[in-house]
Amino acid sequence: MSDRRSAYYPALAYSLLLLLVWGGSWLIAVLQLFMGDLFDVNSLVSGEGVRWALFSVGSSVEAAPWGTAFFLLFIAGLLDGSGLLRLVGNIFKRRVSGNELRSLLFALSALLLYVVVLFLFTVSPWDALRGVTGDIGNSPLSHGRLLLLFIGVLMTALVYGFMYGNYRTVVDVIGSAAGLVRQFVPALLAMLPASGLMPCLHYTGLDVMLGIGNENATAAETVIYCLPFVYMAVVCLVRKR
Repeated sequence: MSDRRSAYYPALAYSLLLLLVWGGSWLIAVLQLFMGDLFDVNSLVSGEGVRWALFSVGSSVEAAPWGTAFFLLFIAGLLDGSGLLRLVGNIFKRRVSGNELRSLLFALSALLLYVVVLFLFTVSPWDALRGVTGDIGNSPLSHGRLLLLFIGVLMTALVYGFMYGNYRTVVDVIGSAAGLVRQFVPALLAMLPASGLMPCLHYTGLDVMLGIGNENATAAETVIYCLPFVYMAVVCLVRKR
């Protein structure tokens, strides 16, 4: 796993799976000619299948959670670069220095202030983060939760990083956030073939044969997208050792 080429195994595996879905749909469609309606599968290796693939490829790629992945990687990079993740480890080891505690106190104070501001903007008369009907479910607070989380982590990491000394310039901040993204580029690349797996399975009808119904399709898609990132996290840990 220490081989750098191993980082691209998920992208390769998903590409092969996608080819397997195409080939499998054709093979089962051929078997249907001899076995009647025992299987109900649409072949991708056909004029209609190719037309569907070309029409749907754009929407499938756009539907992949690219933005969420980038946001989460940036957040993790900020936490790591600022030293907050190392602080958590030191807390469990009971080896926390005075500088770490002081920096943590300032960081938590900034986070608390941010939470108070968000709270004030969700109650009257400053309820700009609530929905037009006054609810939270369909509101700017709900729809923008990822951005608001990013801002909260950014503020906390900035205060801790600059107080502790890990951050000295804005370049240090951007470098720590982008550094983790660079390490996980293979996982982001794997999202390209992954974005086509579930749509192809659904079009062919193979999802029904595999027991993937509407009730668990979202869960299956989430697992497909998450596996490359879990794999890359393991690869990164092995490399550090």
